[in-house]
Amino acid sequence: MNKKKKNLFSAMPSVVKKGTAAMLCCILSGLFLIAGCKKDEKKESYPIDIPFTEYSLPETCQWTSLGYDETVIVVNSMETLKQYISFPEGNAPEFDFSTNSLLLVSGGAERGISGISKKLQQLSDSRYQWDIEIFLDDPDYPEPWIIAITTSKPVIENAVALNVTTADVEDIPFKKYYLTSNSIEFCDSWNSLKYDDSVIVINNDTEFEKYANLDRCEGNIEIDFSKQTLLLASGTTTADVLEISKNLRKFSENKYVMDVKLRLNTTQDIKKWVAAIVTNKLNDNSNIELSVTTFENDWECDCADELFFYYQSEKVWFSHRFVDSHLIIWFKENTQIEEIINSINQTGLFETVDSSIIIRGKYQDEYHKDFNLWIFVKTKQRASCTRLKEIILQLNKIPIVSYADFIFHDKYTPLCQHDVYTNEYGLFISLRNINDSSYFCTLVQETNTTVCEYNPGSTNHYIIIDKNSTGNVLQLAQFFRETEKFLATPLGRTSPNVLH
Repeated sequence: MNKKKKNLFSAMPSVVKKGTAAMLCCILSGLFLIAGCKKDEKKESYPIDIPFTEYSLPETCQWTSLGYDETVIVVNSMETLKQYISFPEGNAPEFDFSTNSLLLVSGGAERGISGISKKLQQLSDSRYQWDIEIFLDDPDYPEPWIIAITTSKPVIENAVALNVTTADVEDIPFKKYYLTSNSIEFCDSWNSLKYDDSVIVINNDTEFEKYANLDRCEGNIEIDFSKQTLLLASGTTTADVLEISKNLRKFSENKYVMDVKLRLNTTQDIKKWVAAIVTNKLNDNSNIELSVTTFENDWECDCADELFFYYQSEKVWFSHRFVDSHLIIWFKENTQIEEIINSINQTGLFETVDSSIIIRGKYQDEYHKDFNLWIFVKTKQRASCTRLKEIILQLNKIPIVSYADFIFHDKYTPLCQHDVYTNEYGLFISLRNINDSSYFCTLVQETNTTVCEYNPGSTNHYIIIDKNSTGNVLQLAQFFRETEKFLATPLGRTSPNVLH
């Protein structure tokens, strides 16, 4: 037998029922009112990140009377600020203390400082915490530091707790990456770059194909985007870029800095630059900052009087485009990659060579068979023209080397229409008179050069130069031209960013 549950109000008199109901309505209304009031109250939820601005003194002022003891100084008046700065008479810095506070702290690091991270938080109505993380990377010397920030939220004295930590900056290994021609045609390299001093993080083939011109170009190494990331930086400068050096540093779990250092020529002209590196896979949410620095070339060529070619009847000089830190080396047919690596590294003259910087050509004819493998090598230190000549002589003694020569920046012949060029191993020779063909053949024999597909009935010829020739490309271009019987034009080979 099922029992019905009793309604607790059913046994009460109707008057009581009505009174109780009214009372409940009042209670519930009050509760809703209180809840509504609490909802309308705007109470801060701590901690709160406080925005701030880095503060730097004017050039005429400097900090003084700092204890370098990691004590936070809260400055809320000009009188207080003047206690910690020195400045010329009547040139005190301007600061609006009516709406801003200045926080100042100083200390010392045991090693060189690579970067500083800062974070300011409000913990309660009257308490703040200032987190400072100092990134160290140079073990040679201690370094003092000063940090000043301004915030529009008024801060009272002794209200800021300081938390200073240090961390080592990690140098991240990488391989330099560049695109080179996959045929004898010019490689246009990269597409869709803004050249705005920014870095692009590429983690898949779709993004890569958006920027890489793969119709005429191919990379110096294969990229496995399941394990690797390509960082592609680009920008502009107001001078020729002679050299680009790169570094990648890790500051925290997802924060990196890609350092790009540009060595500039003195030519005043807008120039684009690209720097690409491949590293182990980074997260898609990694923050990659770009740090670009420049410095002017302070080197003068000691063989400037030799660096010219003839264009029409004039000498064209280009010592200012001479590269003092790289050479190009070609290798003979059937040379093995390991042979190249071992022979070049054993000289002890260059930065370490590996297979990633070896470039393969696609020539099929017999004339170019000893020029299908080449590399750009970087000397361990910048060298004079005279010293590089000595190094070239030493390289030419290596059996597998077919030719080695200088490299130059920026279209040094009228045939070149692009930015960075190396010395090619050939010359275009044009006879002024077809009757000088026999004389041309005599000079070819005397100079130990090779005519590519010689045609006795033609006035135009292409000769190939190797380490057994009596001079390099420029020297022989000058030699043939100065006979007054020929026009001789050295070729310029497009060089990708391998120089960098």
